[in-house]
Amino acid sequence: MPAWDREELRARLREARLMLIFSPHLCPRPEEVLERVLPAADILQVRVKESPDARSSAAENERWCRLALELARSHARPPLVIQNDRLDVALALVSEGLAGIHLGAEDCPPREARRLLGEVPLIGLSTHGPRDVVRAEEEPVDYLGFGPVYATSTKGYGKGLGAEAAWVAYSGSSRPVFPS
Repeated sequence: MPAWDREELRARLREARLMLIFSPHLCPRPEEVLERVLPAADILQVRVKESPDARSSAAENERWCRLALELARSHARPPLVIQNDRLDVALALVSEGLAGIHLGAEDCPPREARRLLGEVPLIGLSTHGPRDVVRAEEEPVDYLGFGPVYATSTKGYGKGLGAEAAWVAYSGSSRPVFPS
């Protein structure tokens, strides 16, 4: 899969309705799960964590992103594959078809990521409330992740923000918003 064209990538992002977050450490047979979910996804965010407390290794992230890209090539309309957190991995794989990166609050600042990645790859940003959504309007990002909408043990949230908060985020942003 070659590197993406900027306009095609933004058009695919505008059309996207489902972003799947793939966390192989949560799957009993991750390769099989990945193969099965790809046809349903418009965007596949590869989120590799060694454990809830540790940062994931670049090698593991790169391995899973490469597998996702390889499997995506077999689809007539492959999902966009996005790397979670690891700018080093995104930089290594954008020329091979990786669509971009998703950044959290503790990751590389979006302006620095944009400077290093250039104008073509997508940059997503995690938001967790109305203030984050408003602040994101000033950042060079292409889409927002918003949540968690429901409680989740994978991120340590005992209570979600709720569907109404996600709707407010969606309504208040000039960018696509993907609730999580």
